[in-house]
Amino acid sequence: MANAEIVAIGSELLLGQIVDTNSAWMAQRLTALGVNLYFKSVVGDNPARMKEVIGRAVERADVVITSGGIGPTQDDLTREIVAEVTEWGNAQSEEINQRDKQNIVASGRSEIIELTPEELTAWQQAMHPVWDQFAGVIGQDVIDAAIAAEGQEIFDMKCSVCHKINERYVGPALSGVTKRRKPEWIMNMALNPDQMIKDDPTARQLFTEYLTPMTFQNVTEDDVTKILMYFRSIESDSSAAPAESE
Repeated sequence: MANAEIVAIGSELLLGQIVDTNSAWMAQRLTALGVNLYFKSVVGDNPARMKEVIGRAVERADVVITSGGIGPTQDDLTREIVAEVTEWGNAQSEEINQRDKQNIVASGRSEIIELTPEELTAWQQAMHPVWDQFAGVIGQDVIDAAIAAEGQEIFDMKCSVCHKINERYVGPALSGVTKRRKPEWIMNMALNPDQMIKDDPTARQLFTEYLTPMTFQNVTEDDVTKILMYFRSIESDSSAAPAESE
């Protein structure tokens, strides 16, 4: 079972100017999900102390959740501090990965073939005619279900921290989103959220309402296509509850 730690950041929280209701709510949600919560910390807006507290949390917890007092602001330092804290660990992991890869190659028993992003995209696109060719044998519904299942896995891994299907969470409920938004809007929002918030009125409205900017989750166009298929599979299910209005 995963262990989590909550780090609340903000001098206004530390000094009691704002009550930390965020951490209480998150603690309740983590408990309901069966996640162990052993520590909660509050630190002011001081880079050195933020780095110390977040670094300690990263060392002893599987999941670290940061929260602030008044939401994201232009001078928020959390991203930079988290990047500094995790840089060393990421470098160590990459070094281990490279060493293990070299050992595999040196053994002479395996060959590692690495695809470029362009080759990976081409391979994925090459599979579409195969699906079309065997759709009559396998069944298009089975193929669609398989793609939707893969889309759900991607959604659960990269999107579910902020989004739920049938309830408002960090972001809006997503049930019915393919009926409210065009596919290209969803695709652009997932692939380039910063630019969408800057240029698109609907994206700006959502940011104003939820006060949390959507961040890029390192998804590809193929990933988002599969997520869209997952959304459509939910919307075709009469058991899906209607989403709240936006």
